Amino acid sequence: AMDKDRFVLHGQKFQQLNSTGGSGRVEILLRMHNPRTNELIYPGTFLPVAERYGMLVELDKWVVNNLLNFLGSAGFQSLQENTYWVNLSGASMGDSEFREYLIDKITQSGLPAGVANFEVTETVFIKNMSNSKALVSALRNLGCKIALDDFGSELSSLTYLKTLDVDYLKIDGSFIKGIVDDDIDRLFVKSTIEIANYLGLKTIAEYVENEAIRDIVASLGADYAQGFGIHRPQELRSLLDVEYEKTA
Repeated sequence: AMDKDRFVLHGQKFQQLNSTGGSGRVEILLRMHNPRTNELIYPGTFLPVAERYGMLVELDKWVVNNLLNFLGSAGFQSLQENTYWVNLSGASMGDSEFREYLIDKITQSGLPAGVANFEVTETVFIKNMSNSKALVSALRNLGCKIALDDFGSELSSLTYLKTLDVDYLKIDGSFIKGIVDDDIDRLFVKSTIEIANYLGLKTIAEYVENEAIRDIVASLGADYAQGFGIHRPQELRSLLDVEYEKTA
């Protein structure tokens, strides 16, 4: 798939809550095309294989390269109301060569600062603390924003939060899915939003699967909602209704 360029970029929109205006946000997702069945293969199937064979960094490079080429294409000037968010793997966060690659790609892209941004899971950030901080610092110097994904998945979440230089918190979906019926989940989400507000961070509720969940996270003060109840992922070209030529 890597050699024959069978990966496809998809995007999923966030919805801004409790305010109007501002740029749209799109999380970049990766799919693999199966030429025999003409179906898509999802990351839960191919990422464990990529990790086993040491190819996660190469996958991250593919995503970054193709996204930046896409955004730098002729049609991008009409899309500047959006910002785009890429997930980085733990392997890439701990790879100094990848850090230089990413910085060079962003610098050479010529895109406005803050158009390409990045998400890192809380677990990855904590396990690669020194390398993560170095990469985040370099990205922020280029005007990129950073979201801490799956926040709340670690028992020591709040302890680390005070030391992490990020812009957004994505509240772990395990606390969002049951928020309609579970008072403990609701309390955790409410407390996290209040702490984030105190620290000057924006919050994103993921796994928002229906309107009931959306209404609750909005009432608790979340800034953004993401999930199938907001938008189902679709191929990026279709999502943005533009054509582009991929460059390896």
